[in-house]
Amino acid sequence: MPQTKFVLRHAMQRGLKIVVVINKIDRRNSRIAEVSRLIQDLFLELATSTDQLDYHVLYTSAKEGIAVTEPGMPGKDISSLFDCILANVPPPRIESGSFQMLVSNLDYDSHKGRIAIGRIWRGKVSPHDTVVRVNADGNMDYHEVAEVFTYLGLKRLKVDQAEVGDIVAVTGIKKVSIGDTIASPAQPSALPRIEIGEPTVEMTFGVNTSPFAGREGRFCTTRQLRERLYKELETNLSLRVQDTDSPDTFLVKGRGEMHLAILIETMR
Repeated sequence: MPQTKFVLRHAMQRGLKIVVVINKIDRRNSRIAEVSRLIQDLFLELATSTDQLDYHVLYTSAKEGIAVTEPGMPGKDISSLFDCILANVPPPRIESGSFQMLVSNLDYDSHKGRIAIGRIWRGKVSPHDTVVRVNADGNMDYHEVAEVFTYLGLKRLKVDQAEVGDIVAVTGIKKVSIGDTIASPAQPSALPRIEIGEPTVEMTFGVNTSPFAGREGRFCTTRQLRERLYKELETNLSLRVQDTDSPDTFLVKGRGEMHLAILIETMR
């Protein structure tokens, strides 16, 4: 459980309240008791205080849409999970003041340009507001917000105003990067930046030189491949692309096999 261990370690370091959810209990070969024991061992390994050994466990089936507090209990919905979160996880601290958000992700639109995505930490934002972007060097530049979107599931909803706690997508901020702070000029203070880890895996990308080249796909030339890879850098900041001695081959570096596999699939 390397991913579980990674997430749990960081949650404990931040002093967060832990709610464990064991999913897929509907499967015939589910190992609820074994997984519970492994989780307990993981807590014993990572905990630095006895308080961190006090955690709540729920058993769920995302497929059936149920959550229960004990294995074998009948369930009708996931209200038990929501009740547990409300009862044990403290609400986020809301700071009063002017607008402030941390850019945690980016998207790109050929008409709108870069789209800054993140959580509003303070205040409110509306289209046509004047804001300040604070970059990694602490330099500031002014922009006018073009559009503001919130999320309903995976869908973006255009809104006239978003407020503290909302996860939003904002357009009109040129050259914005992950880790930048977007804030009101009245309080242009920067939030702690997100540190992006360096790549750990690299592979070469090249055009198809086999006799079947050009028979599948519309973008088959070196120029098109190069444009696509460097375009990816606008939103995929943990990716690195380098030209090589060969004009039709490029060195691409990512943070893992899955990172590069996703890139390959989106380029197909």
